[in-house]
This record gives sequence, structure tokens and C-alpha cells, in this order.
Amino acid sequence: MAIKRIDLSSGVAVAITDKEKVLSGMPSVSPDGKWIAFAGQENKGQQYDQSRNSLWLVDEVGAMHTVESNPAQGRAPTWSPSGERLAFESTRGSAAGVYSIFIVNRDGTGLVQVTDRALNADHPVWSPDGLQLAFSAHDPTHWNGRGIGIIQLKD
Repeated sequence: MAIKRIDLSSGVAVAITDKEKVLSGMPSVSPDGKWIAFAGQENKGQQYDQSRNSLWLVDEVGAMHTVESNPAQGRAPTWSPSGERLAFESTRGSAAGVYSIFIVNRDGTGLVQVTDRALNADHPVWSPDGLQLAFSAHDPTHWNGRGIGIIQLKD
């Protein structure tokens, strides 16, 4: 799968990621429109497996790189309103494959886990002021239920 940019006036689509190099999915456009964060994995001839994704960035001209210098599992990136941070879901550190929400600076520094594994949290969404994250989470009051969680972030 490749991420494509579509010119709305002409309808022409141009690939901005190369599926021969990186298998990509779950894109998120930065607030300034200059970057796309996506969940992806280096293409080594394997079949796409979203559980093996890490976070990548691609710029306006198609230059791609992983967010973290030592990429670890991550999916569903979303940009903070300032465009300085990304929230994402990951099973990193969980032998049971349970998801937590993490935040990382765009330059790959400042990684922080912000939800407890017991929530099995995924699909984070930033509030417009960037001070809260909403996410899907395990609801212990319902058998196999999911609910919406909200976490207050520090400035």
C-alpha cells in the first residue's frame, strides 16, 4: 500500500511513499500540511502486518524516515494541534500484546506512555487545545466492552 496525494482540481494521484521501500497505512497530515505521519514497516518482501508497524514521517517531496532512531511498534499516529507531537497506540513493552497510548515529539524525543495497559487503549484523538486525548479503551464494567477514555495532559 502507498500513500498518495490527490490534486483535487485535476483528480491526478501521485504516490508520496514507495511501496517497494515501505509498506504504509494509517496516515495523518500535520496541521501545517507539510508532513504526513504514518504507521509503516520497511518492505523486505513480507506481507503487510500492521502489528509490526512503527511510526514514519514523509515530507512534501517524499523524503521518508522513522520517527524514532530505534523504531518500535506503533500505529494510528495523530498530530497534536501544534504539530510538535504525535500520539499513537502501541503494544511496546507488553508481552500480552495489549495496547497503550504514547506521545512522542516529532523529532523522536520525549517518548511517554500516557495510559495504563489495563485500558488496552487505542486510536487517540487530540482535543483542539492539545491538553486532552480521547481514545478507545477497555470498559471493565461491560464484558468485552469498549468505551471512550479521556486523559488530561500537562502543558
